[in-house]
Amino acid sequence: MFASLQRDGAMVFRLVRDTPEHRAALELPGASLFDPSGQGRAIKDWVVVPHSSAETWTDLAEAALSRPR
Repeated sequence: MFASLQRDGAMVFRLVRDTPEHRAALELPGASLFDPSGQGRAIKDWVVVPHSSAETWTDLAEAALSRPR
């Protein structure tokens, strides 16, 4: 798995931390590290990108798919 559509319309991408794609995704307005529990335990390789940045989703999905697991 490299990406997931969330109920709120955001996408979550597995972007290896400390990569240019990870940094760029986190710089998008409203983007954040993925915290599925909601209790401050973010999964640092995963970035939530809101629907307002949907124009970046294709590039982020390609980056996520191309990174080694």
